[in-house]
Amino acid sequence: MAIGVGEHQELSAKPYVFSRVDEASNDKVVVALDAPKGTKKMPVGKVFKDGQKFFDAYSKQSVKVNSNRVVIDSPYSTVLLEQK
Repeated sequence: MAIGVGEHQELSAKPYVFSRVDEASNDKVVVALDAPKGTKKMPVGKVFKDGQKFFDAYSKQSVKVNSNRVVIDSPYSTVLLEQK
């Protein structure tokens, strides 16, 4: 739901990272586009709280939020973090 109707907020300009939050369904995602391949440090803003775990739909990895960021190592330049 968040991708289609959620409120959009830019979290980083380069790489382009944004969140989409649908308050009605409590669905939240964070997306990175044109991120470097390999290790990425992505801000998640206030969308996800420290200690929470999320799933990257592209690399099929779980990541944990630490200091309002996630670190993910993947060969993809797109990241889609979602609750699973």
